[in-house]
Parts: sequence; C-alpha cells; structure tokens
Amino acid sequence: MASSTKCLRTCVGCGRKNSPDGLVRLRTPGRGMADSGRGAWVCRESVACFDRAVDRGKFERAFKTKLDTGQLELLRASFESVCQVS
Repeated sequence: MASSTKCLRTCVGCGRKNSPDGLVRLRTPGRGMADSGRGAWVCRESVACFDRAVDRGKFERAFKTKLDTGQLELLRASFESVCQVS
C-alpha cells in the first residue's frame, strides 16, 4: 500500500476521504480526552458535515451507543472549540 493512502480517514458527515490534518477526530462524549476508544472523523471546518452526521445518526453508529441531546451538545462544543467556528 502506498504511504500517501495509508493515513486517509473518512468524514462521517460527507463521506470524503482526507488526511487526519484535514479532519477532526471526535470522541465519545463524557469519556475524557484520551486518544484511545471510539471516535469519528469530521471535516475540519465544515459545520455542515457535523450537522449532517447528527441528522443521519452517524455519530451514534460510529460510537456504537445512543447519544442524548446533552451529549450531542457536548460533541458540538468540542467540535467548535477545536475548529474555532461559531
């Protein structure tokens, strides 16, 4: 496998493949900031991708757990703080 394709990740919102530099890895809400565990990748500066992932239940599928409204709000806050979007 070529090294240029080895590190591609897929955005759960739009399905585009990108390097980790172009995406943000979000972790299961309430589990701390540890790098291990379930995570989902979202395009770095695309609120539309985040919203699409929420609307289609992609975070719940990636995390393999149900998310309530409070957890989704924590996830959005985490996304916005990393990306510095409003």
